[in-house]
Amino acid sequence: MDQDIRPILEKRFLQDKSNPHQRLRFRNYLYIQLGICTLILTVFTYYFDYLQAYDKIFVLSLVILTLINCGALLEQRKWIYYIEYTRIFMITTYFLYEKDLIVFFFVPIAIMIFIEQLFSLSKIYQNTILQLESVE
Repeated sequence: MDQDIRPILEKRFLQDKSNPHQRLRFRNYLYIQLGICTLILTVFTYYFDYLQAYDKIFVLSLVILTLINCGALLEQRKWIYYIEYTRIFMITTYFLYEKDLIVFFFVPIAIMIFIEQLFSLSKIYQNTILQLESVE
């Protein structure tokens, strides 16, 4: 096996231990997601009998996607960025549905595509959260 690939593999699979600020940012991002997920589950459990079926499906889908996202964050998967987009789309669609504006469900998609093309958020997200600056 070629021993020259070790630095590349270490960059790809090991977090940057020399920069504690990056590790703290990653850890805080993960803790915030888990905290919000726990809070949502607590409120959801308390009001479960008063919620409609679509509310229950929305909350459970959001919690499941968040937990998948947290696991993928720990494994440093690149595809978690798309789960973030899915969660944003779900939340905006739910609120549009609640306000009887579901005919505008395509607007969040158009905005997300426009912002991605304009700012290249996937690279910013991966550099900030996943710390994948020079790994390709």
